[in-house]
Amino acid sequence: MSRATSASSRRQQGEGSLDAQLNLLDRQLIDSHGRLVAKIDDVELHEVQGDLVVSGFLTGPGALGPRIGGAPGAITTAAWARLAGRDPEDPKRIDAAHVTKIATAIHLDVPRERLRVTGFEVWARERIVTALPGCGDDPDLAPSGDIDPEADVDPGRDDAPTPRHRLDRLLGSGVRFADGRDGEQVIDATLARVSAHPRAALRVEGLVIGRRRPGTLFGYHRHPRQGPWLIRVIVHAMHRTTSYVDWADVDRIDWDARVVHLNVDECRPLATR
Repeated sequence: MSRATSASSRRQQGEGSLDAQLNLLDRQLIDSHGRLVAKIDDVELHEVQGDLVVSGFLTGPGALGPRIGGAPGAITTAAWARLAGRDPEDPKRIDAAHVTKIATAIHLDVPRERLRVTGFEVWARERIVTALPGCGDDPDLAPSGDIDPEADVDPGRDDAPTPRHRLDRLLGSGVRFADGRDGEQVIDATLARVSAHPRAALRVEGLVIGRRRPGTLFGYHRHPRQGPWLIRVIVHAMHRTTSYVDWADVDRIDWDARVVHLNVDECRPLATR
């Protein structure tokens, strides 16, 4: 991916920022009636005018398999694709344009019947829990209003800007500095809230570079006094060499080789963001 040089597209600031792993991955999606939809198993990213923006959320085994990795992940994805009759590279997707609120859960503006996405929790309740003797019907599973369950709501998928990437492909990518040296890995991406792109409210504003560890920093880098002091000390010690690079310092991303090429010779300490 080649970066656009427009200062406005690279430097545009939003109100607040999020950490992709901490604030999006594995978060619950809630529909317009407050019901569970699914969990976010991966995030879809699009290249738009030099920016990398969040354009959709991927759910289900087709999205989770690659994150698991190795043979278990490949088996999970292959089994799901065969049973669902879908392309293994085409998991269930919810357009980011439906998001109304990002908090402890991600809230959407449509009922889940319109999304045609069934998370494992909902599937288990429909097929297992309500089938048990004495359980009766779960009113939360009944369609709400005059909703056509065949109506597929996924705006922008066919005419969305290309190419399309997965957050999982970015996380774990190697880093190469402008002088040719190899750095560590991308362990997280920070996201800015913006409204310039019509189909996304979030864009990548920077990358956290370090040794790949599950859960990265758990938000401890944003709040110096967060959590129990012992855990805080351990997390800071584990990530003492972790650094940060602005999106403007990314020259291009080789998605096939999974290498992020920078136009600078070093990153700055994460604490000085």
